[in-house]
Amino acid sequence: MEAVPPPPAADMQTAEHRLQQESDAQERSLAEAQERLLQIEERVVEPGEEVSFILGGNDVPRAVKYEIKVTDGHRMEVRTVNGGPHPLG
Repeated sequence: MEAVPPPPAADMQTAEHRLQQESDAQERSLAEAQERLLQIEERVVEPGEEVSFILGGNDVPRAVKYEIKVTDGHRMEVRTVNGGPHPLG
């Protein structure tokens, strides 16, 4: 079996550059997603009150599921009916 010669240095630099660009794009996407999360309004729902939620998104890169979590006034998680995770699509 013959040894495979190492790739040319220029190809390695191109691959490293491409990986860095992809990493930078993922970081920007994460920062944008975190900013969108800050735009969600919190609302107090009174006991016995029923509410509905409408979720929408324009650009949801690589997201495949979402989940709804509900907390009480003391930030304790409240069980929900069919809170997810729900597949997108």
